[in-house]
Amino acid sequence: MEDIAEALGFDPKKRRVRCFGHVLNLVVEALLFGYKAETFEAEIDGESVSGAAQHEIWRKKGPIGKLHNLVHWIHRSDKLTYRLRALQEELFQHSDNPKIRARKPVDVVRDNQTRWLSTLYMMRRGLLLRPFLEDLVEKVTLEFNKECRNGARRREEIPLCLREESLLGEKDWKVIELMDKVLLGFEEALRMLEGDAQSREWKAAAENYPDPEHFRININLGWDKLNEYYTKLDETPAYYASAILNPASRWGYFENTWTGKAQLPWLQEAKRMVKTLWEEEYKSLPNVSNSDEEPPFKRLKAMSALERHRAHRTSSLAGRCPLDRSVNADHDEYDHWLSSPDVKSDPLVTDPIQYWWERRKDYPRLSRMALDLLSVPPMSAECERLFSVAGQMVSPLRTRLEASTIGMTQTLRSWVRNGLIDAVDTLVDVSDEVGSSIIWETEEDGRDDGE
Repeated sequence: MEDIAEALGFDPKKRRVRCFGHVLNLVVEALLFGYKAETFEAEIDGESVSGAAQHEIWRKKGPIGKLHNLVHWIHRSDKLTYRLRALQEELFQHSDNPKIRARKPVDVVRDNQTRWLSTLYMMRRGLLLRPFLEDLVEKVTLEFNKECRNGARRREEIPLCLREESLLGEKDWKVIELMDKVLLGFEEALRMLEGDAQSREWKAAAENYPDPEHFRININLGWDKLNEYYTKLDETPAYYASAILNPASRWGYFENTWTGKAQLPWLQEAKRMVKTLWEEEYKSLPNVSNSDEEPPFKRLKAMSALERHRAHRTSSLAGRCPLDRSVNADHDEYDHWLSSPDVKSDPLVTDPIQYWWERRKDYPRLSRMALDLLSVPPMSAECERLFSVAGQMVSPLRTRLEASTIGMTQTLRSWVRNGLIDAVDTLVDVSDEVGSSIIWETEEDGRDDGE
């Protein structure tokens, strides 16, 4: 980021918009694994770490670590997996409820180190299977003790998950249940890209669960991680600007939410940052009006990708959207918009981007600012999906595809998938697509003209 900023001449702190998903991941890691979660991950990923050592590392992380060990122990054994299914089937078959009799047994869900949601799903499946897991552990323990009495096994050969310190007790299950409720808010935030404002509730709930100690500590560590990134909001005006340029909120959202005197200096600073962004980068932009008789916009031959993007955006937004004559050209668009809300329709706006696109004629400069900010993706997921899809497109049989061909194909694919254009050709028809594009399938059928 610093290298790009130096080359293009901007302040990297003011321009950086953090990946929302990454921030959530760091917070959840602090909740689940406590202080220095990255050190914990390095420990369990070490090549020299034995199975017993990994088990102990996880066990020390409390109830979630114990559940992790139990789940992976069962998953590694076909015998234990089949026995877990059999316990479920036995209960279902003897039920008087036809809906229960129709149920199918389910397996444990393993977590992994790349997605914290997998830990959440492991916890949920564990809670669902709790009576069967407890029954399975009890039966296997009884069988092991019987073998020890008969001399077939030695006491020190007891599986790690059956040892007293590894067993999940009542308090452990309560912790897992409450942590599942805590993470539900993060899951909703990740799925819907909006918070649920329940952090205080779960922080207070931690006080009711003093044992085990790590749970209360981890709740507060997660809170501290949230606060760490909360304070970083002041590094860039993009967060505040994108929020107030939503007509349904404007500055009223901040003024009604943060009402204490202690928040007043912070709110004033936020307003100053947004105003400065407007005045320094958008207020003085030229308002060019191209008539229908003017020639189309021409690109310079040697333009960078960033210059092409900015030039196209300027021609499409400002060039075809002159300032409406009903608005004084000398007016400050930002001040004018803030001082003239539509109290009836603004609160009903659900698509701010569409709102500003429709008002680009009245507010050519402010709409450009709004569209610039509101179109910033909150997460890098779409970029990562694009990398993955492009990698699948450039297969070993298609290594001679030019970058421009790949770019145009993926652009068309994105436009069709999002309904921006109709699929006028079967090659870009993705109506039945599930993770791949039809254009790849046709090429794989042997119709590569250049080969």
